[in-house]
Amino acid sequence: MRSKILSTGRAEASKLVENADFTNNLFMRPDGTKIDKDPQLIVDKLEAISGIQRRRYIGDDEDAITLAAQAANNAIISSGIDKEEIGAIILGHNFGLVKKGTSQTALLPNLAALVKHSVGIENPDCIAYDLLFGCPGWLEAYIQGHRMIALGDAKYVLVIGVEVISPILDKHDLDSMLFADGAGAAILGGTEDSAEGMMTYKTYSHCQEEVDYIKMMPSYNPELTAFDGIHPKIIGRQVYKYAVNYVPQLIIDSMKKANIGIEDVSLFLLHQANAKMNMAMGQRLLKHFDVSLDLEDVMPIIVQDIGNSSVATIPTLLDKVWRSELEKYNLSKGDIIVMASVGAGMHANCVITKI
Repeated sequence: MRSKILSTGRAEASKLVENADFTNNLFMRPDGTKIDKDPQLIVDKLEAISGIQRRRYIGDDEDAITLAAQAANNAIISSGIDKEEIGAIILGHNFGLVKKGTSQTALLPNLAALVKHSVGIENPDCIAYDLLFGCPGWLEAYIQGHRMIALGDAKYVLVIGVEVISPILDKHDLDSMLFADGAGAAILGGTEDSAEGMMTYKTYSHCQEEVDYIKMMPSYNPELTAFDGIHPKIIGRQVYKYAVNYVPQLIIDSMKKANIGIEDVSLFLLHQANAKMNMAMGQRLLKHFDVSLDLEDVMPIIVQDIGNSSVATIPTLLDKVWRSELEKYNLSKGDIIVMASVGAGMHANCVITKI
């Protein structure tokens, strides 16, 4: 028994935030000193480095549960299955349930249980649990869902990635402009057809000096302390190096395990954190396989419009492609897709599946 993707769904936060909306921010360095540069120049530089032009934040009536439940419902409806036959809900996230206007997070009850309640699944055999794995959380949830189906423990598995990070961003940290809110989901089902479904997967965890590349810290504003809340902080240069060094090798190892070449892959769906970083990873793949290929033909990038919604970027991208909403990117039965992510831990993972 193998797992296959039956359907996808997503939810977009309601508030559209353009780069120009950050020009009134007071940006500071980690040592608490003010960055004496024109805010417009700061914003322009971040866009040039990351490719991000806009992102979405939750509105007053939204939170991680409303987004996750919407994405889940969209996937369930698209699948046509009876939701009471879902054997597990695995939900990847990083910050729990955070409300707009607060910096306090809630992890009890767990988010997957709240989503199960929200979508109205009553079957007690449907287990619901959260997975904390940085940005690669949704792919790792996918891997765990695959194992459940392969072992016969579940007929269907709902895997969700949701992130609501906007309420806890440090507005004095210029890297805060990278992040966004969002949710994506997929329904996995079983298949005995070797011509479809999961082909292979692989995960790395480097947790020595890499463990501090992305972590929670107080604001860069010295007038604020941890009592005022802690915020996600990223050492961008180190994260970039880690991603470019390890993700291409992870993909290469996975493709070798699946016994496929680059010519066999229809699309590479990579974590949407930084457009330049994704292109660098793609170039390393091309160099390894010694092929001349236009990356834009096989590697869609949407980070310019959604920002880095962490766990939600790959399922969001997958849903857009699945529904043929991106010009020139479509999927057909038999197509092979490679999905890979990287994030806090540091962790990286890859899933190769056939549609």
